[in-house]
Amino acid sequence: MSKNMEKRQLILPITILLASIVLGSFILVTQIIKQRSIERQQQLELQAETEIAQVEAEQQRKEYVAERTKDCYNYEDSEREKFNNVKDSWYREDTDVCVIQYTTHDYDGVDCATEYKGNLTGFINCNFGVFTKEF
Repeated sequence: MSKNMEKRQLILPITILLASIVLGSFILVTQIIKQRSIERQQQLELQAETEIAQVEAEQQRKEYVAERTKDCYNYEDSEREKFNNVKDSWYREDTDVCVIQYTTHDYDGVDCATEYKGNLTGFINCNFGVFTKEF
């Protein structure tokens, strides 16, 4: 056989080999891109689910606070029917209690600054002539 014939016989297998490498590389790169796209999509879905859960939790908290505030005002109305010294009420979210404020004459003639030195809440209540109860 001549050298030309040998070269021709090698060209076909080499061409097939190179084409296979190029095609295989293309398929591999395509699969990598596809996998990254799937992972990115899953990450976005997880992030969206987390955001939805946070929004729902915040909505539930707001509904709870609104309900407790309403309960507090209803309790104030109930106390007003029983007592004529109910001054105010509010819902304290940080401790989850309803605070009812009542007027009192117990502080009449008391030197609030001396009596409640170092007790800011007592001093304020004394000066305004009120006391509070938490429910």
